[in-house]
Amino acid sequence: MSDQISIFILQSYIKILFQVFKFHVSGLKFNRRGRRGFRKGRKVIIKLCELFALVEIKLRKKT
Repeated sequence: MSDQISIFILQSYIKILFQVFKFHVSGLKFNRRGRRGFRKGRKVIIKLCELFALVEIKLRKKT
């Protein structure tokens, strides 16, 4: 059961990372003068990493 949950979380995490990466690339293309899109993307990535770490800790406590 816990293995299925962790696999599902990993899959959704990879999907989100891919979307963030696409956003990152488009942000870099559109903001050649300013790096606003890049900074925004980095904040999103940091938030996702924090969220994923929290979920991982919760899963480890369960097992």
